[in-house]
Amino acid sequence: MKWIFLISIAFIFSLPLNAQVQWAPAGAEWTYDLHELTQAVSYTGYFRVYNPHDTIVNGEVATTFDAEIGSPSWYLDDYSEFTPAIIKQDGRKVYRFIRNEFYLLYDFDANFGDTLAIVIYDVSSPNDSIAYLLVTEIDSILLANELIKKMHLIPLDIGNHPYAAYFSGWHYEGIGSDFYFYPTNPVNCDNYCITALRCYTDSDKQLKLVDYGCDSILIYAGVEESEYSENKLLLAPNPVQLGSTLSFVGDSQIPTGNVEMQIFNASGSLVHSETIEHLNFDQSIRLPINVGGLYLIKFSGKNFYSVQRLLVFE
Repeated sequence: MKWIFLISIAFIFSLPLNAQVQWAPAGAEWTYDLHELTQAVSYTGYFRVYNPHDTIVNGEVATTFDAEIGSPSWYLDDYSEFTPAIIKQDGRKVYRFIRNEFYLLYDFDANFGDTLAIVIYDVSSPNDSIAYLLVTEIDSILLANELIKKMHLIPLDIGNHPYAAYFSGWHYEGIGSDFYFYPTNPVNCDNYCITALRCYTDSDKQLKLVDYGCDSILIYAGVEESEYSENKLLLAPNPVQLGSTLSFVGDSQIPTGNVEMQIFNASGSLVHSETIEHLNFDQSIRLPINVGGLYLIKFSGKNFYSVQRLLVFE
């Protein structure tokens, strides 16, 4: 029995837990949910980053990618906000090319309690800034007989909170964030929003985080449109940490009577519906949401409706 035990231990430690994982090997492919977050939600398509290939940037060998969209909206031809990154790997660190320089994107040498400073690139602003993320957990997963390090991050900063919140969650070595490859802002995207990693595949392994096909286009019943005028009734803060209390903010002319609240997840499924009786702006609410992600919140009442994107991070 002791001999069997020693063999088992030897096998476990033979797995390359601390080995450097290659980023973007030949055949690597990332597929993300691409959600149409409009008043009438109708589908979730996909955004694929694939075909990693070498390029030379500032005299250094780097990697760039191709991308494609799977969407019923054939006119969606501008996805500059989600342009695939140019990256380079240095050991267990990965750097992203921003405004003629390489800046840290992932650091898997980081340990529990470390703070990572990630440069945020905002295409709408001439100035970049920094998101600070705290490493709160270190773990690993087994993919194709290889132990892959993963770490959980939460945002610390306020100024870049939407970007930092979106880039929080689990990061997998060699794969990246379980949201998107680099920080972006899903709260203010123009209708079409990347909301989560579906699948990563290469010639050796696959990480599948959804229960549907990696390249599926999900068609579902939309949120019905109201015949009444849109008034803003929102929940704040946004983004918000899972389990936190939110407050109502909005136009003063919104009736303070009963309001129907519906919550849809990034796949378009209705996850919660309730009637809020005698709504007023002094009350607070804790949403019945158990998983972080991007949600669509719809409010409707007498002669008004309002639709909001809400980012919930863990």
